[in-house]
Amino acid sequence: MKYRITAALLLGSTSWLVGCSSPVPEDALAVWKSGSTSPAELEERVLRLPPEERRPADGDFGTWYADLVREAAVEEILASEAEAQGLLDTESARRSLAEGTEEILAGEYLRRYLPSVPRVTEEEVRELFDRRRDRWHREEQRLVLHIFLRPDENLPVEAREADLRDRLSQLRERVLAGDGFTRVARLSSQSESRHRDGVLGTFRRGQLAPSLEEVIFGLPAELPSQPFLTPQGGHLFWVERIVRARDFEFDEVARDLAEELQRERRDEAIDELLAAVELPADSFVPTPDELRVLLEAGDGAALALRIGNLELDLAALIERAEENREGGPGIEGLHRLVSQLVQRHRAATLAVEEGLDDEPLVRAQVEELRRREAAREGAWDRMRTLALEDAADLEAFYQNHQLRYAEPLRLRLSRLVVPVDSATQGLAAARRLEQAAAGVEVDLENLAAQLDGRVVPLSWIGFDVLQRMEPRAAELVAPLHAGQLSPPFRTIEGVNALRVEERRDPQPRPFEVVREQVLEDYLAQRGPELYRLAVDDLLEAVDFRLRADRVAALVD
Repeated sequence: MKYRITAALLLGSTSWLVGCSSPVPEDALAVWKSGSTSPAELEERVLRLPPEERRPADGDFGTWYADLVREAAVEEILASEAEAQGLLDTESARRSLAEGTEEILAGEYLRRYLPSVPRVTEEEVRELFDRRRDRWHREEQRLVLHIFLRPDENLPVEAREADLRDRLSQLRERVLAGDGFTRVARLSSQSESRHRDGVLGTFRRGQLAPSLEEVIFGLPAELPSQPFLTPQGGHLFWVERIVRARDFEFDEVARDLAEELQRERRDEAIDELLAAVELPADSFVPTPDELRVLLEAGDGAALALRIGNLELDLAALIERAEENREGGPGIEGLHRLVSQLVQRHRAATLAVEEGLDDEPLVRAQVEELRRREAAREGAWDRMRTLALEDAADLEAFYQNHQLRYAEPLRLRLSRLVVPVDSATQGLAAARRLEQAAAGVEVDLENLAAQLDGRVVPLSWIGFDVLQRMEPRAAELVAPLHAGQLSPPFRTIEGVNALRVEERRDPQPRPFEVVREQVLEDYLAQRGPELYRLAVDDLLEAVDFRLRADRVAALVD
């Protein structure tokens, strides 16, 4: 076999018959050198599935049972292997287990002690709908892509604009002739957005500079714009999708509103139940205002939350909020996530005080969590071994993705924030900032004084972090040089613009320096394939045997 697990990882002796120290149960559904799977274990595995998944979609119970038996064996073997090799002793594994245990304890405490929360009524839902009627209007939104080219600084100044317009027109002709816009953007754009096939983001009116808004909202879907020039370079825009403006009716949002109200009511009950629990003295739990300050500073490595053993920097908190079904990006989503994590810690603290962690049901859940974590660590370790054995393929992966492993673009920025009280005032501020952005050097303090705004100096930030925190701002500053001001953009605080104080462009990093990052990305891309290879090797090594007759008997 091309991919061979090293001998040190193999389990047991050369024959499961010799290695077994106890007789194999008569009803075993599968056997291997050091274990077996019983019908009771299979039934337990089925019961752990969500109710809607407790039967095969195609009705083929025989194949379904066989797959579940094989999965159960693989998890048991991998978990045993990981425990034996100490793979759960790593910092990341310990953190994952601690968080999972806290989740189990908190859930069990709330299940037992949280008072019943009354269900919301239709009248309450309708009253909230009427009170927040402005939320049920959706403005037109457009998914926008672009291609960006910089001026050729080797040409005389007077020739650069014509050359830029000509190069953009040639790219436009390629798109009109049938070459996909995303492909052209990926190959030709000089913006960081080329790594996302030119995607700028989804916009609605009021989020862009007036001149950009005029172009983008006047463009039909799936037709490239004419070349659009700015002091920083030239653009071709492409509207991939248009979501038309509309007003939602009560019946369309009633279910979501009811869930929101019920969640708010439950959160209030939980907060009341847990109010007396003191957080550890060294905790840091940011308020919405403190979260806003953290976002403004733009330092992804800044401490954003600390409760007990859980410590998250701003980038990690944002990543979790993006993954959180009830969270989402922005101040509101971040604060909701913070509140949930605080609730979890407090409920888990009370669970320990009540001795729930020593109860058999909870201990069984924690042990199951540990087994699943061990199986994951064991699988990852074997997949990593396979990847490292094919060093040439790993280095080829690095060569094909060198831009990904370059020292990322880093920027030191200053933010100008102009609070606005009306659409007219906002439009005037945006136009003034747009004029200022056309200049080579901008006196930001003087501009702030003219517009009754404020200047917020920001620390150094990686472009990748800025993209996650403020995608629109990232795209606007990506092509700028030191001293230049971005076009204006809107946030909840008003009209904003960013000036680049210093810029450090991406620098290549050698393979030896980024090997671990390359390996992680390689595993993420080839994960399913490597997992199958690792499992095949594992089952061969332990002489896994499925007792097909016993499995078939379960169906009869």
